[in-house]
Amino acid sequence: MANEKLRVCMLGEFDSEAIFNRTAIEGLGQNGCEITLHNAKGKGFSGKIGKFMFILKARTIKADIFYVPYPVRSYAFPAKIVSLLTGKPLAIDFLVSDYANRAYEHRVYDGSLIGKSRRLFDYAHDYLAFSLADLPLVDTKENGEWFSSMFHAHSRKFCVKHISESPGMFSPKPFPSSKKFAVVYFLGYLPAHNVPYVLEAASLLKGNKDIKFRFIGGGPRKPEAVKKARELKLVNVEFVDWVPYGELPEIIAQSHVVLGGPFTRSEKADRVITSKTYTGMACARPVVVGRTPCTSRFFRGNENAVVMVDTNKPADFAEKISMLYSDRKKAEAIGKAGYKLFTEKFSPGIVGSKLKKAFLALLD
Repeated sequence: MANEKLRVCMLGEFDSEAIFNRTAIEGLGQNGCEITLHNAKGKGFSGKIGKFMFILKARTIKADIFYVPYPVRSYAFPAKIVSLLTGKPLAIDFLVSDYANRAYEHRVYDGSLIGKSRRLFDYAHDYLAFSLADLPLVDTKENGEWFSSMFHAHSRKFCVKHISESPGMFSPKPFPSSKKFAVVYFLGYLPAHNVPYVLEAASLLKGNKDIKFRFIGGGPRKPEAVKKARELKLVNVEFVDWVPYGELPEIIAQSHVVLGGPFTRSEKADRVITSKTYTGMACARPVVVGRTPCTSRFFRGNENAVVMVDTNKPADFAEKISMLYSDRKKAEAIGKAGYKLFTEKFSPGIVGSKLKKAFLALLD
């Protein structure tokens, strides 16, 4: 393989433009890999059998490694068949676990027979996907260790594939010189976003009419957030629906601060680095993140590249935003330090290089 291109076949039903997949494709391409997308998405299959048979057709593709990108659900098994038939290794993204989300975040399983059966099925499904991979791919070291523990696979090796961001779309723009101070938060109003916490902090800052929070996104809990903002009489908070993805770079360019989160402590929040954090760093904007075991480890030695806040104290959040507002030079310097860290450790090219090395190790 030393003098040949590494041929990677990405197979499944996935959004190639989603940040998790877009940056992997971009990074592997920058490192000289030949990538084939065998994607069931948009093919018009009406049922699982049609998709299953489509995935099996990947066995005719000349590839050195097969890779199931996010989301994995339902495609690990047929992909493994392809791997066995061709004698080529299989890598599988394990950024999230449907079982873990339903069991610990949304708590959808009840004590009924149906609830218990569903819980067992979802666990078995995720366990199988993790077990079938020759190389599980995770977005943080903490996620890998957690999945290994949950699936009793402590001896399994995993590869950390950071989410990254595309510099071609998200890149540094001049720091805004306006007196008004814009804080932007892209969110789906999930528990980890902890909107009440951010609104409490905004309430502490409502005396400063220059600071404006923009919540961009939607979700089932958005009405609750809007209601709470009204109760707190917040005139410094604006709620905006989802905007076209292509508009995000300009929105960030006009903002002084990007909220990365997570802003809560939970089983899941303690092991993630949000995609918003990478996006903010790629745009050279100061990113505010919650202090968790994962973020503390991730930014150790690079504390000047991010603004870390106590997730239990809205006053700490408000204080940090006020500091950034008052000291624009420091805010800009933090953004530049974050961008430097991104380019040195988390750009698609660097992520792709590490991923390629991990893939090549499977072929030795």
